[in-house]
Amino acid sequence: MSKGNMGMAKWLVSLAVVALLASATFAQEERKPPAPGEPPALRERWVPGKQTTFTERSPHSAVSAQCVRIGWSFQSIQSGDKEKDYDLKNETFQLYEPQAYDGSEPYGLFVWISAGPGGQLAPSWLEAMAQRKIIAIGADNSGNSRAPWIRFGLALDAAYNVAKQYKIDPRRVYVSGGSGGGRCSSMLGVAYPDVFQGGFYMIGCNYFRGLIPPGHPNERWGPDYFKPGSKLLALATKRSRHVLLTGDGDMNREQTKVIYAGMLEDGFKHVTYIEIPGLGHQVPNRAWFEKGLDLLEPTEPEEPVKVVAHKAAAQKPPAEPAKAPVARAETPEPTEADRLLSSAKLYASNKRYDGARTRLKKLIETYPDSPAAVEGKKLLKEIDGK
Repeated sequence: MSKGNMGMAKWLVSLAVVALLASATFAQEERKPPAPGEPPALRERWVPGKQTTFTERSPHSAVSAQCVRIGWSFQSIQSGDKEKDYDLKNETFQLYEPQAYDGSEPYGLFVWISAGPGGQLAPSWLEAMAQRKIIAIGADNSGNSRAPWIRFGLALDAAYNVAKQYKIDPRRVYVSGGSGGGRCSSMLGVAYPDVFQGGFYMIGCNYFRGLIPPGHPNERWGPDYFKPGSKLLALATKRSRHVLLTGDGDMNREQTKVIYAGMLEDGFKHVTYIEIPGLGHQVPNRAWFEKGLDLLEPTEPEEPVKVVAHKAAAQKPPAEPAKAPVARAETPEPTEADRLLSSAKLYASNKRYDGARTRLKKLIETYPDSPAAVEGKKLLKEIDGK
């Protein structure tokens, strides 16, 4: 068996295991009420968007083209027992268009790959993206039960067709997913930097070279796909932005940490690791989602910057979670000035000073009399010259 076939076989086996472990988590998010003590991310149902269909496939989504880019064997796929291809007109997508979108300015695009059966997203995530002028889309029936080349193709088709129908900023096209969807998105974010300029890989990710699990020198993870060619790799390492998110109770935490270290070793300049205290194998709540989303956004001027690990120091979920909604309801909605300040602080904490300065200057110029601007001026002085 060739190296490419062996890699694909191993990945399909690992994905099947992940699918079994993750199915309860994502089914719960989409269908069942939360049990007492669950983290905030699981306290809201995921909501459908505008169900839509497409008829024109992306030039990248043909299975044969994916095989060349990813390293799968087209012959093995055609002779195997999994579905060989798909008819796009029979597939549906959940599309989320912010109410403020009117086509007068370009928006960002967030392509979601779920581990479960639906392309729905959480209302709080949608609110966060609407505030940042981002359109979101997720394919239905694109979960762990489908072949990876089908899931890849649907994500590529989504990005292609939304960009044709909406005014999209090509610098702000992101791919994301959770668990098995996180693994798929991590491969697309690196292998297709000409399509996706950033990736948010949650509670699961893959890599293009073999890595050794901590404490197991005779074992190896991956490689899960081919290393991109020199031009694509240059885009993925120097221009694209990657966020790897996990929890200290996530079964994929160790592998995520090792892949993050491998990406740094391989020259990825815009990569961040986020580990959330108290989080298991679940997707994050709005606050943590926003932190990762802000790290994907391009900075002005756009130039290589050094990014270090961001290990969050947050409180664990409260002992009486039933009180949390009351506390959140009494908390004022953060203003745009507050969000700019929060985003600038996150960039500064990761030593991404250009991004911090850009947001601080916008804060001070746009909201000069706000309390956030006063604090922003102090932070701007602190990072001056860095």
